[in-house]
Amino acid sequence: MGTATADGDLYAFSKSVAAASNSLAVISAQAVYATASGEAKLLASEVIMSAATELAKIDYLNNMYRADLNMGANVFFCVVFGVLMIFHVLVGSLYHYWYYLCMLGIGSGLDFGGYLARSVSANDETLVNPFLVQIIVLTIAPAFIMAGVYYMLGRQLVYIGPGYSWLKPRWFSYIYISCDVISLVIQAVGGGMAAVALDSNKDTDSGTHIMVAGIAFQVATMSTFFIIGGNFVMRAWFRALPDVKFSIRNFVTLALNLPRAKELYTHLEPNYNPAFAHVRSRKLFPYIFSAIFVATALIYVRCIYRLVELAEGWTGYVIRHEAFLFTLDALMVFLTCTVFVPFHPGFIWGRYHPTLSFGKKTKKELAAAGYDESGTEHDQDHDHEHDNEKLYTESNSAGSNYQNTPEESADGIENGPNIAESFGRADQGEVAPLENPNVADEFYRSNDTFASAEPYEQQLKRNPYGLPSESSPESLRQQQDFTVTR
Repeated sequence: MGTATADGDLYAFSKSVAAASNSLAVISAQAVYATASGEAKLLASEVIMSAATELAKIDYLNNMYRADLNMGANVFFCVVFGVLMIFHVLVGSLYHYWYYLCMLGIGSGLDFGGYLARSVSANDETLVNPFLVQIIVLTIAPAFIMAGVYYMLGRQLVYIGPGYSWLKPRWFSYIYISCDVISLVIQAVGGGMAAVALDSNKDTDSGTHIMVAGIAFQVATMSTFFIIGGNFVMRAWFRALPDVKFSIRNFVTLALNLPRAKELYTHLEPNYNPAFAHVRSRKLFPYIFSAIFVATALIYVRCIYRLVELAEGWTGYVIRHEAFLFTLDALMVFLTCTVFVPFHPGFIWGRYHPTLSFGKKTKKELAAAGYDESGTEHDQDHDHEHDNEKLYTESNSAGSNYQNTPEESADGIENGPNIAESFGRADQGEVAPLENPNVADEFYRSNDTFASAEPYEQQLKRNPYGLPSESSPESLRQQQDFTVTR
């Protein structure tokens, strides 16, 4: 005992001594019970019961989870998260969504590792290392998944039109992904501190409070995501045209892509960024908003559960009952990852990748990356998408206001979204500075809609994308042609 200097070592040593003492008491009492009679036999029974109770308490204290783990449920979630991890890695590689692949692949992979560790612990709940692993990885896994969700809505801002959002696409991704990283680091540090303290039988309050702060920060981030993302959807659906007004019926129709949604989108389409019409023409595109917000709501429920769990402490009622973990954590994250099986970015958008970075791409860089000068990736399996884009451009040559000028093509992927982003702030009463004035001059001076005596700044505020009015002959012809190409 003189060598046991740390509190954890002393505590572990005392438990070992208590276990040995009570075991010897049971053995001795059993020997007496076998030969005794009357009062002596009764006393031996009491000793056995008392020692057995103490041994049960020691066994409970040695159990890192303070619960009997369900082997079947843990193995099930281990398997399904392993399958989801393989799916997101393979499909992400096929469609070249490398960032999304990393986020969903790591997120589902961490859950796979967490439930694998719990499956191992189901055979021996006293094992320390599997316990430490599952605490940390199951805590931080949803942060990676949400980073993938933030990425998806950032792309949607480009494909629909940045003018409908409070934030530019690049800043949307940078801000929310940065917040996600901060939350991830805080939760990882807190989880590590709490796990080590719990293993050493020391005070876990510091680590637990840090974990709670990290999860609370994640909840706050997701709350603003709901607000900004919801505002973008409402503006894109119900403020693009006065003819498409908000109503519960219209909202549900567009969110679920019901049969009438095609009619509504026919009216809305000319008001969206023409550069990505071929992306919006894909069958699964209308479902992306619903997929994003359902996934966010599921992770939101999971985070609230974790806040309640940690508020009770490591020996609270919630953390000691696995049913809460399986239904409010494992199931929520599983459903989130499953939502993006049919609605994977590759299935929704194809291999079209507009950049959200600050840098511009030269012709050589585009060619080296497998893109042509217009910013579209060469892919024989998806040539029909580029044919649609060509048909769309040709069908609108007489009435559309969007033209690919030589200057725009030279900048490839970046300049298409940049022009839309620059003009997109005009609907808020501000004329944004243009990164390439020559492109804008050619863009506006070459179309009949703006060939009027109206001041240039007023034209820009009235029509940020240079599109014809809904009632004009050009707009009607554009809608008819687009319906055919779609």
